[in-house]
Formats: sequence, C-alpha cells, structure tokens
Amino acid sequence: MGEIRIVIVGIRGLSRLVSVLSVFLMILFLTTDGKCQSSYHDQTIQQILAMPSDSINLGIACLVLAKDAYPKLNIDYFNYCIDYMVRQIRYLNQRRTDPLARIGLLNTYLFRPGWWNDSITFTYNLNDLEADSTDDQFLNGYIATKHGSCITMSMLYLVLAQRLGWPIRPVRSAKHFYCRYIAKGFRQANIEPTCGGGYIPTWRYAVDAGEPKRAIRNGVYERVLTNKQYIASLLEENARYFLDKKKDLDKAIYYTRLSIKYDSTNSGAYWNLGELYRRKAIQLDSIRYDKIQELKASTGVDKLLMRHRRSEVETYMPPPRPTAVSPEPAMPKAPDPSVFGEYLNGVVPGPAPQSRITAWPSPNQNFRRQDKAIYQDDQGILFSKVQQINSNYGKRIMELLALSRRLKAKAKRLGIVLRFPREFFIKQAESIAKFRRTGEY
Repeated sequence: MGEIRIVIVGIRGLSRLVSVLSVFLMILFLTTDGKCQSSYHDQTIQQILAMPSDSINLGIACLVLAKDAYPKLNIDYFNYCIDYMVRQIRYLNQRRTDPLARIGLLNTYLFRPGWWNDSITFTYNLNDLEADSTDDQFLNGYIATKHGSCITMSMLYLVLAQRLGWPIRPVRSAKHFYCRYIAKGFRQANIEPTCGGGYIPTWRYAVDAGEPKRAIRNGVYERVLTNKQYIASLLEENARYFLDKKKDLDKAIYYTRLSIKYDSTNSGAYWNLGELYRRKAIQLDSIRYDKIQELKASTGVDKLLMRHRRSEVETYMPPPRPTAVSPEPAMPKAPDPSVFGEYLNGVVPGPAPQSRITAWPSPNQNFRRQDKAIYQDDQGILFSKVQQINSNYGKRIMELLALSRRLKAKAKRLGIVLRFPREFFIKQAESIAKFRRTGEY
C-alpha cells in the first residue's frame, strides 16, 4: 500500500507541475489584457489570420507584414520598442479610464515634444501624401524614422492602444485609415492620428472623400473593423509593394485574394484584384506571342519562306540584258588599188557590224520541288503548333478578362471611390501644417 501511495502522490505532483507549466506558458504567450499573443514565434501572416480575431496581436501582425519588405527585420527588437512605449504611457496614465484623458495622453506622448518622449515626436511625411515610400507603408519604418502616413500613424496608435487594453479600433475610409474610441455615451470618438489625434466627424470623412451612400450602407467605409478585417486591408499595401517594387504580379494577386477572404466588404480589394487579373491576361498574351515567335525561329520556316519568295521573284523577273562591250575601232588599211574607184565615188567601207546577243538565259529554278514540299509540310506543322499555343493560352486569357470584369462590377455594386478627390489631400496637408504651426487640430 505504501508503494501505491507513493505512485499516487507522484502522479498528483506531476499533474500539479503540468498545471503550473500550462499557466506559465499562457502568461508567457499572452499580453497584459490576457488575450493576445505577446511574443513572436516565426508565424506567417496566414498563420496569424487563422487565429481567433481577438487573439491577434496587431503589433506582431504588422511587423510580420513588414518582413516582406524588410526580410532581415528583427521583429523582436521592434516588438520590444512597442512594449517600452506602452510601459511609459501606462506610467503616465496612472490608471485613468476617462476616454478624453486616455486620448489626450496618447496624443501628447506621440505628437507633442517634451521630456516624456525626449522631444522626439511622430509626424506625417508631407512629401509622400499617398504613401508610395516603403517606410511610409510599414510599422518598423514609422518607428525608425518618426515620419509616416495615415497607414502607419493609425497603425501605431492602434497597436499601443491594444496593448494598453484601451478600446480603440480601426476604421477604414476611402484610401484612408483612422481610429475610433468605443465607449458608451462617448460621441467624439473619432481620432485622426495624422492631425495630432484630433477629432473629425464621420460625415466629414465621407464628404471629403466623396464616398457614395451605397458604400457606407454596405460597410465598405466608416465602420469599425475587426482585427482580421484590418489586417486584410493592410494586405493590400503588401500587394502594392510586390507589384510596384518587386514586379511580382503573382504575389500581388495572392495577397489581394487573401485580403478578400478575410474581408468580403472591401470593394477596393475587389477592384484591385480585377485590375491585377487584367494585367495577368496581358502578361500571358505576351508570353503566348513570344512562344510563337520562338517556334517560328526554331522550325526555320521563316528562312524557307524567304527563299521561296526570292525564287519566285527570280523566276518571273528575267535577268538584266548583258551589255556588249564595243571594241576599239580598227585603223583603216591602205586603199586597195582594185577598189580605188569606189573611194573616188565617195563610198568608204566602215568596220564590220558586231553581232547582237539574242540568246536569253533560262529562268532561275532554285526553288525545287522537294523544297516546296518541305516548305508545305513545315508550314502545316507550324500552323498546328501555333494553334495549340493559342488554345492553351487563349482560354486562360479570356477567363481572366471575364473574371476581371466581374470583380470590378462587384466593387461598383458594393460602392467604391475610384477618382479620389485631390481636395482631400489638400485639406489633410493644411490640417497637418496647422497642427505643426499652432499645436491645434
């Protein structure tokens, strides 16, 4: 019985040890709010998107997206930078729960110089309003340079808020992102990080961007996004990076399809995918043409065809008439006494007339019958192979063009802003300049 008791106690002790380890691992992998992963474990963005939406750590997800543009990116280092900022903000906040106090503290810490940030503030890159620079598209670039765009400025704001446990969520406008504080009874909830974190009403975003009412009703613009939907929107920036910077059309298509998979309301992703498929059709058509030209060169049909045509010309065009060279006129001989009388009559015999060449050469018959047969056989083989190439590529090209039209039609049904008003960028630049000058929104 004693031995049995020892075994039971051992099993119970092992059970307790496993329980302690499991709790420790949960603490290790979760953030301060007890929900999100706290450290990076070599996940891909696909693996992160497969997690429950509330378990996704936005900071890690955004850094994983940045690794596409920066393959040697040290994610752990930038993750530590984010945690460092969170600790400072939490210390300054002193457990305040009022929305305005929290927003004001974040705005002060990020955008107003002082001892709390060593007088180094984050600001908008006015030289890149449309975020064409790689640094303005990804989180690590914004943290390193302190210059960003509406993409990265709202991104850092959201990442810090999530780790602080504050209910600030992403909102998508037309070609723009901003934040919204979700609290009952709190009306001035919108936060515009590009203008010092000031408040802008939702209707102004819609009007300035020219958003159709249909798009707002369908949830394309001006609604709060889940973590997965937000990351899905950011995937479009990765697609743009691969298309513009890497010229990798297939990777751009893959990321745009992944974006639609996790947010079926994003009309911009549908439109972009339609355009990418159109470009893919053009690419395949170019490959089709090159293969046909390569086939012609390899079969030698072009050379045989040129020979055939040259032979036909030579057959129907006679060769130029040879020109006889006139010999030097012979010196006149001394008069023959027997014909002296003819000279006296005024008749002087001239040189003997030269004979004209009247025999023409036979027509050129270089194009023999066997050459003609070979030419006809090769022409038939070439035609068959060309038809096969056209069949293989043509069907796929037509499918891509049809799919492109359907995707763009769906984007229009959902509602989309295609021609973005320049006035929006002008107003945004003016607001940013005013904040820099006066500190007011």
